[in-house]
Amino acid sequence: MGFDYSLSASKLGVLLDCERCFYDANMHKVSRPRGIFPSLPGGVDRVSKNYLDQFRGQTPPHLIGQISGRLWGTSSQITKLRNWRSGLKSTMTIRGKTVGMIGALDDLIIEDDGSYSPYDVKTKGAEPTSDGSEYYQGQLDVYALLLRENGMMPSGKAYLDYWFPISQDGMAMSWSNRLFTLTADHGRAVDVLDRAVAVLSGEQPDPSDGCEYCSFVVARMTSTISPSRK
Repeated sequence: MGFDYSLSASKLGVLLDCERCFYDANMHKVSRPRGIFPSLPGGVDRVSKNYLDQFRGQTPPHLIGQISGRLWGTSSQITKLRNWRSGLKSTMTIRGKTVGMIGALDDLIIEDDGSYSPYDVKTKGAEPTSDGSEYYQGQLDVYALLLRENGMMPSGKAYLDYWFPISQDGMAMSWSNRLFTLTADHGRAVDVLDRAVAVLSGEQPDPSDGCEYCSFVVARMTSTISPSRK
């Protein structure tokens, strides 16, 4: 089945930052440059997933007393959920357009009442002072929507588990964590999807004043660069 638009949490994140960048990426296939991605976060991500996978169907020791549920699924099920090709999918009709949604969740908590909560490990250089909702709220709302669309009742909350180093002894490094419980509202995600379809169905938006990518392009187009002279 073909889609008018194919969207994801990461694509919608661009929308919330800049409508012009979102439009250009989806309608003209001109995406923001990604830059160089450091390998250390990826390494920590693999280690954290290997650690958590030891406790599938259980509450990981470091979360005992902090959550009321357990890790969902088997090793094969969580592997599929973490892959964007085999993760949660949904097809919705928004403003008369067919929208395909896909999402890969790092992990999932099944609560004692049978509902589901997204759970994600983040790494920080030091203990966080805020829950990071200003960066991740939209993503968590989309996950709640995808859970509902796949017949998995969302709990209305999500967990962000920040891991950070606390000491170093030679080559050995110790880690601690701080868990935050955030809301995860599928209704908010529907509102964002409605806005996304409205933007994609309309004219190309103007460059956003607060977007550094738009500012760079505008500055480059309007500046006069004199050729170097020997």
